[in-house]
Amino acid sequence: MTPKYLIDIHQHLNFMNSSDEELISHQKNIGASKTILLPASEKISLDNGLLANVPNTEIAYNFCKENKSFLFAANFSPDKLYMIEEYINKGAKLIGEIKYDTSSDSEDMWMYCEVAQQCKVPILIHFENKRGINDLNKFEKTLKKFPNVNFIGHAVLWWAEIDGMTDKLMKEYKNLYADISANSGLRAMRKPSAKKFLENHQDNILFGSDCPPNHPYVNSPYCIANKCKQRLDQVCSFEVLEKIYYKNSQTLLKISL
Repeated sequence: MTPKYLIDIHQHLNFMNSSDEELISHQKNIGASKTILLPASEKISLDNGLLANVPNTEIAYNFCKENKSFLFAANFSPDKLYMIEEYINKGAKLIGEIKYDTSSDSEDMWMYCEVAQQCKVPILIHFENKRGINDLNKFEKTLKKFPNVNFIGHAVLWWAEIDGMTDKLMKEYKNLYADISANSGLRAMRKPSAKKFLENHQDNILFGSDCPPNHPYVNSPYCIANKCKQRLDQVCSFEVLEKIYYKNSQTLLKISL
């Protein structure tokens, strides 16, 4: 039995030059009831151009006004953080994704955390060397400094540590969530330890795709999002699937279905 809803908390407009039509079709194909668009900011990390064309918050906001199954996040460079509150007031569900080459306990990181704390929205962080927040080991300092902020972890460094630091931090900090998306999330879900990790943290796992809508395999079994769903269906009970697919996101992000 398949849960009746699916909330995808991690997608992008114009991802790898995909069209709006390709994105809409992709989200229908994976069965998304709601999709959150994560815009880029003026400050792009070294990511081989993957996000170079991802539109900014204003474009994501306007797209969502025309496409009611889509919601959006807010993202601006550190010198324009005052704009985040403006777009949260317009309906942004979270801040992110934060994908700059800086440490997880840097002053820039804390500036975003302060806005998240003030506006009472989660913040989604991309952990990856040279292409994102580059140190998972120092992240506990930030968690301790901002106990009232809900954090969502994602990407290579994050998912490489489901048997280590990621698991440790999620056990100790109940305001810490995990976004299953992209190849890094899919690789982690294929590990033998994934079943135990998902059971242990079932109330703090969120479904995301971060899957290029114009990928040549997008409508095949090799679509990242569909592959991840297949794996989750194999290792999770129906009750856990419901939480991961929509209930956790619905509660955390205050989403109506």
